[in-house]
Amino acid sequence: LKIAKARASKLNSAHVLERLQHYFELTEEAELITIGQHNFKQYRQAIINLQKEVYEPARQTDITKFEETVSHKNSIGLGILKSNKLVAIAFAGPLKIYPFERGVRADKHFHNENVLYMLDVTVSNALQGHHIGRDIKYALYALASSMGVERLHGRNRDRLARAMININ
Repeated sequence: LKIAKARASKLNSAHVLERLQHYFELTEEAELITIGQHNFKQYRQAIINLQKEVYEPARQTDITKFEETVSHKNSIGLGILKSNKLVAIAFAGPLKIYPFERGVRADKHFHNENVLYMLDVTVSNALQGHHIGRDIKYALYALASSMGVERLHGRNRDRLARAMININ
């Protein structure tokens, strides 16, 4: 509903980002940042560390995929900082830059640069259960909508996790 309202009001992405940043300051006592080509190197190791903290190796996203994502003009990278520490991330980019991800090439929107693939959403273990993942995902959706993105497609690699395989 909020995405539809953002589209209807024709807010530009800078204004949407500003409102989202204000929301995170008030509700999470955190700073919402964009992660792009301009600052990726600054956060590269923090992204690696966050992935290692949260996921077993089979579920970690390779850092080169994040680098490829931020290098595309239609991609979105968001991070949440608490006390200057990166505690959550969300990255999405056009489907065509992820041709080897399961099922992506078969997607009928594969060549549409205004259809994004949710590469990763990761939240620090200490903040899980506090709706940070939901909020950063909603922030990415709202920002994407303001940029003219038509659709966001997700991913789930839980089948690759050893713990999940052992349960099944």
